[in-house]
Amino acid sequence: MLAPRALTSANNNTDVNVDVTNNKSGTYGADTIVFDATLFGSAQTITLNSLLPDITGDTAFQGTTAANVTIARGAGSFRIFNSAVAGTGVVAFSNLTITGGNVTAGGNGAGIFASDDSVTVTKLRHCNNTTTPRRRDRRAYRRDHNP
Repeated sequence: MLAPRALTSANNNTDVNVDVTNNKSGTYGADTIVFDATLFGSAQTITLNSLLPDITGDTAFQGTTAANVTIARGAGSFRIFNSAVAGTGVVAFSNLTITGGNVTAGGNGAGIFASDDSVTVTKLRHCNNTTTPRRRDRRAYRRDHNP
């Protein structure tokens, strides 16, 4: 079990007039999810036993090192990250390992899937991500919408 401060989320809301109580929305900036350097100073694995929610806004995931931060699928068959930002979003992954993503029925991007978003990876390790049937793009996949 990870300590409560294992992750730090920095939400860069740019509209200070958002009223959550009355369901009013505002304009939001990009989010950054940072893995705690003390806890992830040595190898740690976050095991997912169910599908994560889609990434629906510009987001950066910042690990300490690819050897120390591993995000792995535990049970079931699902991709690890699905980027589904309305329009063209910006998503970044750095200093992480993504492993065990599994997509069946001819899917793409078992580790990371981005429909039309801009995805940047830096010091990212993909391993043991699979698609059925086996495809060349089983780790990360980006599909452009150019009819």
